Parts: sequence; structure tokens; C-alpha cells
Amino acid sequence: MGIHQTGPGGTPRSRLRAAALIGAVGLVTTACGGGGSGSSAPSSSPAAAPAATAAGEPVKVTLTEFKVSLADQTLPAGTYTFVIDNSGQTAHALEVKGPDGLDEKTATLRGGQSANLTVTLRQGAYELWCPVGNHKDQGMDTTITVDAAATSTPTGGGSY
Repeated sequence: MGIHQTGPGGTPRSRLRAAALIGAVGLVTTACGGGGSGSSAPSSSPAAAPAATAAGEPVKVTLTEFKVSLADQTLPAGTYTFVIDNSGQTAHALEVKGPDGLDEKTATLRGGQSANLTVTLRQGAYELWCPVGNHKDQGMDTTITVDAAATSTPTGGGSY
């Protein structure tokens, strides 16, 4: 009988199990977003921010000197992922405060960095601003309104 040697990675089966475990840990880490109810880990480039996530409907937020911009100022109640892009030259962040004690924020983002922040919005008014320095006082402050969740009603009225 010959001697079967394995390298530092072990048998092909153990290497396969290790690769699967590493992949699973990566998926869990990505899905969890680093903890808390929102992910505040910045990415190194705007292209790294996903267009949509399983956690919530994406809402693009652009931070510049000295403005917070969203396409819509009114949203139906639900879970959203703010896809935040610091298009400015100065460091910025996004803080969201609203009813029921909601107060979430991202890490500080350098110019060109992006981050995602997932929050569940209930009916009411929410303030979004940049908590860096005196940026809020310089105009980096906006309010959005969240309406009651849309309900679906059947169309047509015929009997079957």
C-alpha cells in the first residue's frame, strides 16, 4: 500500500467543507450588515453599494456640501435601505430620527464613499441630516413623510 499525503489543506473533502464554511460566514456577515438594525459599514467606492437588498426597498440618498437629497420626500410605511452616496469632497454621514424613538446613523463617509442603512419606517415625520460638525446647521437637513402602508384592493368585481 502506498502512503497518501495531504498538504496543509487536508483531504479534498475537508478543503471543500472549509471553502463552504468560509462562504457561509461571508454570506451571514454580508446579510447582517455588521450588527444593529442598520448597516453602517462604508464601502470604498460608490459602485460597491448594491442597488437593492433583501432587507428593504432601496432609496437613494446623496450627500453633498451641504445638502441631503432624496428623489421622494414621501414614502409608504415599510422597510427601506437607504443607499447613501457621499458625492461631496468633505466627510459626511446620515442620521435618521423619527417616531417611536428611531435614531440610526451611518459611520462617517469620506468623499466618494457609500454605505447602506436599513430602517423600518412607520407613519409619521422623519428627520434626515448630517451629524458631522455643524453640517446640519449649514443646510444638511431634510424631512420625509411616511404615510400608512398601502393596502391592495382587488380589481374587478365579478363572481366566479
